[in-house]
Amino acid sequence: MNELSLEQRRAFINTTQIYQSYRETYQHSLHYKGSMRWKKSNGKEYLFHGNGGKGYGKSLGVHSSKTEAIYEQFRAGKQRNKERLESLKAELLFWAKYCKLLKLNRVPNLVANILRLLEKQRLLGNNVMVIGTNALYAYEMLTGVHLQSDMLATYDLDILWDARTKLKLIVDEYPSILNILRKADYSFERSKSFFRASNNKGFLVDLIKPEPKPPWKAEAETIGDKNDLVATSIASQRWIVSSPKIEQIVIGEDGFPVPMVVPDPRAFVIHKWWLSHQVDREKIKARRDERQALVLAELIQTFLPNFPFSAEELKMFPKSMICDLPVGF
Repeated sequence: MNELSLEQRRAFINTTQIYQSYRETYQHSLHYKGSMRWKKSNGKEYLFHGNGGKGYGKSLGVHSSKTEAIYEQFRAGKQRNKERLESLKAELLFWAKYCKLLKLNRVPNLVANILRLLEKQRLLGNNVMVIGTNALYAYEMLTGVHLQSDMLATYDLDILWDARTKLKLIVDEYPSILNILRKADYSFERSKSFFRASNNKGFLVDLIKPEPKPPWKAEAETIGDKNDLVATSIASQRWIVSSPKIEQIVIGEDGFPVPMVVPDPRAFVIHKWWLSHQVDREKIKARRDERQALVLAELIQTFLPNFPFSAEELKMFPKSMICDLPVGF
C-alpha cells in the first residue's frame, strides 16, 4: 500500500467539498422543477405550476400581489440555482482533470456510473450498499492510502439490499435494478440465476439480501417488477446489514467524484476472515478473502484508532467470530 501524498490529499479534499456543494445545490434545484406561468381561464388569470410537458400541474391562485411574489421568487430562485450549478460543474471539471493527473481516479467507470444512478434513485444508503472487493475503494480513501491493484481487481459488483426496510420513493413506481444497470450499460441482461445480471463483456452484478429471520418469513424478493433481479438470500449477510454503514466519496476513472456506501470496515474484516475459513469456500477465493481481511485490519489499526475491534461495538456478530480473529486485531 502507498499513503496518499500531501498534494493528492489536497486535491481529494477540495474535490469532495465542491462535490458536496454540487449535491446540495442539485437537491435544491428539485424545488424548481417544472415551469411557472400565467394562464387565463374564464376571464381570469391564474398562476399555474406545470409539472412535465403534458399539461400536468396545478393552479396556485388568481393573479394577485401574493401570486406575483410567488412567481418572481420562483423565477429568480431558479435562475440563481442554475447559475450556481453551472459554476460548480465547471469547478468539478477542473478538479476531475487534476484528480486524473494525480492518479486518484481509481473506481472503474462502469461501477462509478451504476453507483451514481443508484444515488439518483435514492437507493444508495437508503436500502442498498456495496459489499465485496469494490468496497475496498471506499476503505482506502477513508484511510488515505492506495492499495495494490491486485487487491482491488474484480470483474463483478455485489449489491446488498436491506429488504427489511421500506423504500422511500421519489417516483410513482419502484425503481428497477435491472433498468438502472441498463442505463449504465445497455447490454446488461438478467442471467438464468435471477439474482445476477451480466453485460457483453462478462461483468457481473449480483443482488444479495440477508436471509430472513426466521428463514420462512415472507419478504420482498425484487425491488422493481417481476422482471427485475431477484435477490438471493445469504444468511451471513444479516451481520453485514446490521452493522453501521459509512458513506465515502471516491473518484471514478473519469476523475469525477462518486458516492459509495459500504459496511463498517471492521464488519468487512470480520466477515472476510470468517469467510476465508469456511470449508466449502473455494481455496483461491478464501486466500484472497484472508489477505483482504489482514490488509484492511492493518489499515484500521494504523489509521483508524477510533474503530476498535470490540465485542461491545460489534455486537451484531457472534462473540466467537471476534474471538477467532488473529491476535492484535
